[in-house]
Amino acid sequence: NPELYDQPLTVELTPPAGRPAAKLRVTDEKRNAIPLRAGRSGDTAVLRFDAPPRDAAYSIEVTP
Repeated sequence: NPELYDQPLTVELTPPAGRPAAKLRVTDEKRNAIPLRAGRSGDTAVLRFDAPPRDAAYSIEVTP
């Protein structure tokens, strides 16, 4: 809710086992690609993206 915060929310996801992180893509409701950043959470490889402070839907998909 943008009335409660005005900073982007960083979303962290763990790629599925056996799926290279480079094959994952995140898009918004208009199918615009959202930039991903590689990172680590402890010993686990993760991907992060920033979600602006607004109501939105995001899709995570594996690309060919």
